Amino acid sequence: MTKTTPLKKGRPSKDDEEEQVGVVTPEIYAKARKDRSLKKRLCGSLTKYTDHEASICYLDPKQKKKGRKCYWCGEPTWTYCGLCKDPVSKEPLFLHNNPRTGNCKGKLCFTMAHNEDCFGLGRQDCDYIATKKSAWVTPTKKKIKEHAAHIDELRTEHDTINL
Repeated sequence: MTKTTPLKKGRPSKDDEEEQVGVVTPEIYAKARKDRSLKKRLCGSLTKYTDHEASICYLDPKQKKKGRKCYWCGEPTWTYCGLCKDPVSKEPLFLHNNPRTGNCKGKLCFTMAHNEDCFGLGRQDCDYIATKKSAWVTPTKKKIKEHAAHIDELRTEHDTINL
């Protein structure tokens, strides 16, 4: 077992090991996760999400009059993810992406649908959890937080089993 030295403030000195320069070590990562100012920002990997966000598409102007049902909330929307397909219809996933106007102004369905912690909370997820879509309501922040803790437990359990 190697002994670790406490982290120093500022840039590493030239005497430090070269391979540690520019690399987040387990010690630095652990310290950052405990730091109050960084803890909120470090909410998980968004690498895959940025690909989905870059693929956002809009309905053809000829089809704009009616829109399509949002996969997350069921309300009409005109934006969709260019990478995701509905597992049943094989159509693109239509999702609100923070519209500026209308009844769905500010809805973040795109983000919620791509957030693993929210799996099971969306309207379309009713198919997976055997509940009626007519009984679906937009989840509260408290419900999302509780559900995220549950999903985290499932993720840990799954990762432990599949090692």
